[in-house]
Amino acid sequence: MNLFDKLKEKITAYVDLRINLLKINVIERSSGILAYVIYVIIIMFFLLAVLLFFGLGMSEAFSSLVNSRPLGYFMAFGVYFILFITIMLCRKSIVGLFRNRFIALMTEQDDSESKKS
Repeated sequence: MNLFDKLKEKITAYVDLRINLLKINVIERSSGILAYVIYVIIIMFFLLAVLLFFGLGMSEAFSSLVNSRPLGYFMAFGVYFILFITIMLCRKSIVGLFRNRFIALMTEQDDSESKKS
C-alpha cells in the first residue's frame, strides 16, 4: 500500500509540473504575440506620419509643377490611389506573409525543447 501512495504522489507531482509548464508556455507565447502586435502598431503609426508628410510634400511639388494647387493635390491623390490598388491586388501575398509570421511566433520552440529533439 505504501508503494502505491508514493507512486500516486509522484504521478500527481508530475501532472502538476506539466500543467505549470503548459501555463508558462502559453504565457510566453501570448506575451510574444502581444509584443509583436504592439511593435506593428508603433511601426504603422510612424509609417502613417511618414506617408502624411510625404504626401503633403509630393502635393506641393506637383502643385509647383502644374502651377495649380488643387491639381497638385489631386495628382498626389492619384499616386496614393494607385498605391492602394497595388496593395489590394497583392493582398494574398501580404496576408500570407503576416500569417506565416504569426504561425512562426506560435510554433517556435524554446532552447530546452529543441535540445530534446
